[in-house]
Amino acid sequence: MRFLLLIMLVLIAPFSSEAQFSSFGLESGGSKISTSPTHPSPFQDYVLTLEDYGGNVYGAELYWYVNDVPVQDATGQRSLKLTARESGSKDTIKLLLKTPGGGATTLTTTIRPLYLDIIVEPQTHVPNFYQGRPLASVGSTVNLTALVDGSPSNNAQYVYTWRVNNVVLEAGPLRGRNEISFVMPQDSNSVVSLLVTTVDGTPVASRSITVPAVAPKLLFYEVSTLYGIEHQAINKDLSLLGNSITLRAEPYFLSSTVFNDPDIITWSVANKDTGATGANPYEVTLQKTGFPGITNVGFHVRSTDVLLQGARRNINVSI
Repeated sequence: MRFLLLIMLVLIAPFSSEAQFSSFGLESGGSKISTSPTHPSPFQDYVLTLEDYGGNVYGAELYWYVNDVPVQDATGQRSLKLTARESGSKDTIKLLLKTPGGGATTLTTTIRPLYLDIIVEPQTHVPNFYQGRPLASVGSTVNLTALVDGSPSNNAQYVYTWRVNNVVLEAGPLRGRNEISFVMPQDSNSVVSLLVTTVDGTPVASRSITVPAVAPKLLFYEVSTLYGIEHQAINKDLSLLGNSITLRAEPYFLSSTVFNDPDIITWSVANKDTGATGANPYEVTLQKTGFPGITNVGFHVRSTDVLLQGARRNINVSI
């Protein structure tokens, strides 16, 4: 009989330890309040949602409080929509759950809105007169700068975890590193994510942005001896009206490193390479020869190390 009693105790003990209800009637371990977005910016709308993974709140009454003030129209709702206040403010949101058996528990979360901006600076070439911003191309370097509350002066008190397509840059969190660089991967779009925490690991802000990748493109411009480079690109075949003309090749969004020190840079006239002559290798001067006709003029610039870092174009010139 003693042996049989011992076996019964061993079999019963594990099942009694799995009880989900505490002396207060409800365990909060399987329930939490989620926030979307996770870290709201000042004056941004956000949604708080009760997530219950253990089924512990079934049949419970739900009461929301913001800074201990009840939100009357949210009673019984699993979600609450709010608007964040100014930067540096603090709101404490509580959710009181009362079970049918009279037990109760409270879930709490705190919202501290902060501005987090990410400045993206692709290191690619555009001409001085271009009024847009440079775009990244595959293989080019992209500089990133994070501004917390619009100022870089307080970056030393934060820890930054940078990710590009879910790959952590420099292998982990970096204290004070609100500036970082990465090489644009071979994707049409790359997602840059940043998590900012205090030095003790408390999250204070997060943000994700998409950085598109474009292919470098080449445009030709006429260079006037009196007025400099024309701002209107040559989009069709060109007629040589005077005795000579100077053309400028502008490879938009080519990596600045490749633009300044290309492995291949050459002009071609009548389908024959002429190399890159003159003080500016991105310019060529054409002159009339006395025999009218159409001449094909081309330009090619490229890196031999990065496959997609290059541009080529040809136009016809009537002489």
